Amino acid sequence: MSTNILIVADFLDIQPYIEVSISDDASLKIIGFAQNQEATFNLCDKYNPDLILLSDRLQGGKTLGIISNLLDKYPVILIVSLIFSQYPYRIQATEKSAHGSVFYQHLNSDLLPEIHRVLQNNIARN
Repeated sequence: MSTNILIVADFLDIQPYIEVSISDDASLKIIGFAQNQEATFNLCDKYNPDLILLSDRLQGGKTLGIISNLLDKYPVILIVSLIFSQYPYRIQATEKSAHGSVFYQHLNSDLLPEIHRVLQNNIARN
């Protein structure tokens, strides 16, 4: 069974990095790419992703609001935050809100292990 992943970022250049980072794992499938909350909800309704990779660098600093809204509307979806920020308060808030996080600088080495950690933690909880 594959894990369906939705990428949420407002810049398109991150998608190839994510695809390369998870390409060795056939159990992970990218099902879509959204750039804002409305598109994210539309794709969640349409495809029912298992996991969302969410950039903390969305226009207008709406990341924490989107995380909160996603967890309210889709409580079973797991969220891994892609952290670009260098501000400690934003990093801490994002890490507390999401199920996992990866710093952008370590995307290639840390994304796949973090996805698996979040998925395993979810299995252990259920």
